[in-house]
Amino acid sequence: MLIALLIALGVNLIVVAAFAVLLVGRRRWLKRQPGAFAGAIRLSHGDIDGLSPKWKRGSGHWVHDVLIWSKAPLMFRNEPVPVDGLSPEHPAHSVDVKRLGHKPVVIEFASSGATFEVASRGEHQKLVTGPFTDMTSAQFPPRQPGS
Repeated sequence: MLIALLIALGVNLIVVAAFAVLLVGRRRWLKRQPGAFAGAIRLSHGDIDGLSPKWKRGSGHWVHDVLIWSKAPLMFRNEPVPVDGLSPEHPAHSVDVKRLGHKPVVIEFASSGATFEVASRGEHQKLVTGPFTDMTSAQFPPRQPGS
């Protein structure tokens, strides 16, 4: 869509091709990073710069206890989110997020008084929890419905 608009505006085809190669190359590079996973993120409570209450697709990876989130579709801007802790996971509802496989997981994290959720495919659960993988849901109180 964006490429078609650029062509319609008369942007040189070489510039459009270079932009497309850059875009595809960045996406492939992000996916090949160790510990990278695809999913969606949203703010569930509080305020964190760069996150909103709506699900936003992208790609994430961990650097120590900081989640680095690259927002789709361009994935040029990274949002670093320091994480204080982990809340219990819960299965994603089909109305919440789409295209995350048969059994997606939603994991809630705490960050400086705010909470946010990351949804991903079930098989990427250990990648999503990152440095908090050793923590089991038995260490957390059960999640209250509607919270």
